[in-house]
Amino acid sequence: MDDVFEALLADLMVRTCRAVRDVGHLAAQTGIPFETDDVVDIVLRRLPADHPGLETMSVAMLRTSVAELARTFWGREEA
Repeated sequence: MDDVFEALLADLMVRTCRAVRDVGHLAAQTGIPFETDDVVDIVLRRLPADHPGLETMSVAMLRTSVAELARTFWGREEA
């Protein structure tokens, strides 16, 4: 079971990093600020319907996990 969660975390890390990069590029191009919730929304929208995270975690837990990953990538401490 730990392997499943490790694989899920690794997948979410890649997806979150990609979303942070995409939102960062968009913010730089447009000058529009972005928030952690924007990244979370992008990651969740991009998850395929059969993604294991949707079966093993609640949406609230997924949102919290992705938000924490995004803040880690940005080096932010706020909640």
